[in-house]
Amino acid sequence: MTGVVSWSQVGDTLRELGPTLLFLAGILLFGHLCAEAGVFDYLGAAAARISRGRAPRLLGIVVALAAGVTAVLTLDATVVLFTPVLLRTTRQLRVRSRPHLYACAHLANSGSLLLPVSNLTNLLAFAATGLSFGRFTALMALPWTVACLLDWRALRWFFRADLTLNSETGVEVPAAPRYALMILTGTIAGFVITSVIDAPPAWAAWLGVVALAIPALKARRTTWWRMVNESSPGFVLFVLALGVISKESIPAEYTTRWRISCRTAPACST
Repeated sequence: MTGVVSWSQVGDTLRELGPTLLFLAGILLFGHLCAEAGVFDYLGAAAARISRGRAPRLLGIVVALAAGVTAVLTLDATVVLFTPVLLRTTRQLRVRSRPHLYACAHLANSGSLLLPVSNLTNLLAFAATGLSFGRFTALMALPWTVACLLDWRALRWFFRADLTLNSETGVEVPAAPRYALMILTGTIAGFVITSVIDAPPAWAAWLGVVALAIPALKARRTTWWRMVNESSPGFVLFVLALGVISKESIPAEYTTRWRISCRTAPACST
């Protein structure tokens, strides 16, 4: 044996991972379009307004937002798109940035437990389990909640000195990007609907992309070439390659046992 993977094996993996890879490309592009529409700027300013300048309250809001952004739009959106907005927000409030930036970094990790495509590890595990999108989410909901709450409490304790400095400086909240927020809400609802009817969630992701891309292109906030880059075709191919390697390196008997144990787990039947 040479250890070389045949084209037929690549084709089998592509058919198995295809819907998930389409979802990954779509959700990366969707996050970019949300940023171009001002969604993250609005969320950062709204968090500052709701916190009323109280650093501990702001931390709790940031943890919740980072967990949600990570779960729905992948950890890349939290690190690349949400964190710079939050840094600007804390500077405007004149509170210490460290607790909130650390929150983004930690929740980009623990917040990615929930959905199959929240991070690369989930993506590869999801393909091997044979679970549906909804069942995977149900299985990971409790660990995700516990991990996020533990992060929040640990950050509150570790940065307790930094969180004593509150702010009396207000932040102007920009006009809500209502159309983009409506599309974001509809896309999240689409994920739920597709999981219920056992359809690929890529449909919901790409419908959201189309809905945001049309006005963005008309307003020249983005270009076709930039959208291609933001969908990260190189990264998607890298994930496919990892999927091929992992599939061929794990004995079939272990994969079968894993699928059976996941399907019979109590959380999977919810």
